[in-house]
Formats: sequence, C-alpha cells, structure tokens
Amino acid sequence: MIYVLIGMLGLGCLGYLILGEKSGVEREIERKMKLGMELQRRGKLREYGELMKEIEELEKKWLRSLLKLVTLLITEIVTMV
Repeated sequence: MIYVLIGMLGLGCLGYLILGEKSGVEREIERKMKLGMELQRRGKLREYGELMKEIEELEKKWLRSLLKLVTLLITEIVTMV
C-alpha cells in the first residue's frame, strides 16, 4: 500500500515537472520558433528552413529525455510493487 502511495507521489511530481516548468530545451525551442516566424515573414525561406531543422532536432532531444525520465519512473514503481 505504501509503495502505491509513493508511486502516485512520484507520478504527481513528474506531472508537475512536465506540465509546470519549462526546461532549457523547451525555452530554446520557443525562442527559435519565434525567430522562425520572423524569418518566414521577411521572406528568408532558406534561413527559415535551416532553423526548422534545428528546432526538429531540439524537439527530438527533448522527447528522448522525457522518455528516459518516464521509463525510469515506471521502472522504479514496478520494482517497488
């Protein structure tokens, strides 16, 4: 019973981290998206395309780190039960 409570607390903390604060990668993605919008408006499509590739790589990096965190948390919960 106590393990279930600890697991739920862990999931709550994970939810707060995911939904609450933005990580450095997320802030970088947001900044580059704004820059990309300006480049697109100005007609600088080559620079816009290169920037979008960078954003895509940052998003992949962010998703990989998030997946590792979720996997670690699930593993800990399963080993507790």
